[in-house]
Amino acid sequence: MNFRVLIVILIFGSQFIFAQNDGCDSYFPIQKGTKWEYQEMDKKGEISGYTTTIVEDVKVNGNVIEYTLKAIVDGPKRKEKNHYERTMTYTCEDGILKIDLQSLIPDETMEGMESMEVKMTQTEIIIPKVLNEGDALNDGNVHMVASSNGFQVMDMNIDITNRKVEKIEPVSTPAGEYTCALISSTTSTKMAFMNTTSTSKDWYSPEAGVVKSETYDKNGNLSSSRILISYTK
Repeated sequence: MNFRVLIVILIFGSQFIFAQNDGCDSYFPIQKGTKWEYQEMDKKGEISGYTTTIVEDVKVNGNVIEYTLKAIVDGPKRKEKNHYERTMTYTCEDGILKIDLQSLIPDETMEGMESMEVKMTQTEIIIPKVLNEGDALNDGNVHMVASSNGFQVMDMNIDITNRKVEKIEPVSTPAGEYTCALISSTTSTKMAFMNTTSTSKDWYSPEAGVVKSETYDKNGNLSSSRILISYTK
């Protein structure tokens, strides 16, 4: 599964709760049991799969809210061989949502390094409670180095940069009509001889979180997209 899919799952999953401590609710309406279903499309606009995300748990500790979500990914025919699941955790503190980018590392990658020494650092992505046209948002990064018997065997770095609120505009989806903040960003992944760069556009709605996303390759060509087809509060 490519890193952009994981990033989209993470960022999409960031639509979250209003609690007694003034939580991250402006662009992230969420409660336990909230569910989103997305249709994934390839560069030709043909259906490539479905992603369902469910809020499994919400915990409040003082001024910090912790959210646990499960993302369920299926192929275009929802066959078992195309099925996988991921659990993600995010926090909201003082009205600011923080996304843990360590969840970008695939489970199979981490399982293959159980006997190794792994060092990981990150800068979390932050989603402000209020989004205005022209706002510049913080960069995110996760860097992982794995060693075995003193020898480095993996060095992986993912950067999410150039995050900006492009504009506020209406968006039509199968799940409904929404007024959204369009956020653009650049994702760069480096690992061994693999260097990839892509740009993305994500439309955030106060009513339903992320309702639409598009990904473009380094030449500016559309490579994939997703749209909200069902939203259950």
